[in-house]
Amino acid sequence: MNSNGQNINLYALILANLDGSATEKMQQQLADILESDAQARGIYIDFVNLYSRFRTSGVSELMDVERSSLNITEQMFEELLKEERNAPSLGKKGKQCPSSENCIIEAESKNVKRFPKYKIYLFAACVAALIAIITIPQIFQANFNPTSVGKISDALDVRSNSGKEIASGQNIFISRESTVLDEGCLEMLFDNGAIITIEAPAKYKIVSEDRIDLDYGMLYATVPQKAIGFAVKSGNTNVVDLGTEFGIHSMLNGDTELHVFDGKTTVAALNGFDRVSMDVTGGTAINVSDSDGKVSLTDLKPFSFIRHITEENGIMWRGQQFIDLADITGGGTGFGTGKIGSGYLPNTGSYETSYEGVSGLRKGESGYNKVPDNPFIDGVFVPSGKSAVISSEGHKFRWDSETNSIFFTIAANGPSISERPKYRGQYKVKPYGPHLACYPLNLGDVQYGTEEHPAVYMHTNSGITFDLEQMREYVDFAPLDKFEARIGIPENTLERAKVKLSWYLLFDGEVRYSRENTTVADGAVDVSLPVEDTRFITFMITDAEGDQAFDWCLMGDPRITLETAQ
Repeated sequence: MNSNGQNINLYALILANLDGSATEKMQQQLADILESDAQARGIYIDFVNLYSRFRTSGVSELMDVERSSLNITEQMFEELLKEERNAPSLGKKGKQCPSSENCIIEAESKNVKRFPKYKIYLFAACVAALIAIITIPQIFQANFNPTSVGKISDALDVRSNSGKEIASGQNIFISRESTVLDEGCLEMLFDNGAIITIEAPAKYKIVSEDRIDLDYGMLYATVPQKAIGFAVKSGNTNVVDLGTEFGIHSMLNGDTELHVFDGKTTVAALNGFDRVSMDVTGGTAINVSDSDGKVSLTDLKPFSFIRHITEENGIMWRGQQFIDLADITGGGTGFGTGKIGSGYLPNTGSYETSYEGVSGLRKGESGYNKVPDNPFIDGVFVPSGKSAVISSEGHKFRWDSETNSIFFTIAANGPSISERPKYRGQYKVKPYGPHLACYPLNLGDVQYGTEEHPAVYMHTNSGITFDLEQMREYVDFAPLDKFEARIGIPENTLERAKVKLSWYLLFDGEVRYSRENTTVADGAVDVSLPVEDTRFITFMITDAEGDQAFDWCLMGDPRITLETAQ
């Protein structure tokens, strides 16, 4: 920005955008300027700060209503000067980034400048005059008038310490007061298209159509092109979005972490009268110290921020690139809420929190059992004879070797490793416990049944069917891509030399992969198959030669991958 005329045009564009009077052409013009001009971004940050202050305290303070003139007093100048002095800081020139050839924080030293008082006064008078002109219909309102700027698109288990109800569908308003979230998570859709997700514990305030103040908590922002310029103030940090996705962790000690996942943001502030401005690009994370303004690179945390929630079934998506089928088998949503060692009884469809009391050899009744409390599992069953119904739509599967229709335990989210088994001979197991496989099991050199490597554990004869149509409905932020898993008999299973079983992977009732009469010696196989328009994926195991003793089978790291931008 080189001339006063250009500056005045920028001021007008910013203020029109802030009060909602900007046309689509004006919004695009402002977005283009902010993308291309670092100095303009600094001016934008100043204006957002000042505008937010005037908006929440009342524009009428800028006017002498009786005389219809500007009321710019020395006290207001001092207030503006105080605002500048107390503006967030990223530290002085030279502290933006540790010296490293790999540093990709774009520090713009030309924006480090000292502001004489008279320039601040002149700047404030210009701002006040423009605000008065653009918001003249509002200047005679003596009281603050809350303005709706969007809606709460989803709210999951939210509780506020004030007792204020926060629910999906409610309007969100510019406010003088902060909102405190003690529990839960909410997702806000602004009228400009920006999507903001805030996770408790958090304290925030919506101060304008394009700005949120975050005192503490976790915030994730997805800002489309038309909402470029959306700003978040956190502790001593101002972040202006340039059309991107970023997360902010505002800590109780005042420090701020900024994680930019895509696109670019501008971070700017004042330390005394020294201005620091820098661009932080996608794939970069920084920490800004509240005590000394020091900026340092930190590790990017791609799964730390809740990016999307679905109230209907409790989904909290943190950017994972897949739906975890083991987590679903453990009563979860596929994103880390399931319980290891829990699962579903194949003869009833009931959810059991552990193997206790539900393990033991018994004959299963024929029939398909719907799972009522998990939308992502269509049902479970005990394969009997040479055929079985394997879905609620009536898909039927037939195989060659007749089973004895006996099953042992739940289809589970991995072996239970929470209990300390006793020794029985050479095996570290409970003597005749509820389940013998109470320790991690191996496929190849990987140990499964852990948080790092989850698994669906099953014992013959049993089957489970997952409903991908339900996944598509609830996980509507990304298309389903592939089924992936390592499948086989654990190499450290008991009586391993005697174990023989058959397993089948079916898509809508058709075999896509199988191993019949397989043993430990055959090893595990890695399966990767596109799901395309498949609705039901079934995994079932049957005994071989009429013996089901120690017939354990794992689907290691079973997942439905997602087609996401990251």
